[in-house]
Amino acid sequence: MGVIDQYKKSTVTVRIGSGAAQDRINKIRVAITAARVGDPGLDDPTPQLERDLAEATSAADDDAIVFIFEALSGVEMEALKLAHPSSNKDLAFDPVTFAPALIAASCIGAGDQDGLTTAEAAEIWDEFSAGDCEQLYGAAWGVTNTAHLRPFSVTDIDKPAQTSDLNSTTALLEELNTAVS
Repeated sequence: MGVIDQYKKSTVTVRIGSGAAQDRINKIRVAITAARVGDPGLDDPTPQLERDLAEATSAADDDAIVFIFEALSGVEMEALKLAHPSSNKDLAFDPVTFAPALIAASCIGAGDQDGLTTAEAAEIWDEFSAGDCEQLYGAAWGVTNTAHLRPFSVTDIDKPAQTSDLNSTTALLEELNTAVS
């Protein structure tokens, strides 16, 4: 089995239309993070919070359109950019036509169907709110243009993370930011 055979493309999931449910998910994630830095002498609320998170995620999925995006290869991304040239010489592609095309090209699941056609993505681009469109475009762009490799760190080898490392305000804030995003 070669390297290419082992490579798994990154995916990202976006839920559109689940405002209240997504707020609940975010609050539970923050509570889970806070519980991890809590008093070790108290009962661990994490198992119940994990169950609450699974329930909230399921409810959000029932209340929303779930989009799943998969990273495009470099060749696919460049071909897509070339297919949407800009009339402005300072831009690499036409942002008006490229955004829905990228959404269509990288979407592998939309609601109960497999992927989106270019026409469906263009309709979404015209009908959804600007914020929802930006979220979809950001997911499609981000999954393709973000490396999913973790940087190597000597700390990982010499000293695994300790629970006491999370007992600082900075570490807590970093954990909370990770939980919410």
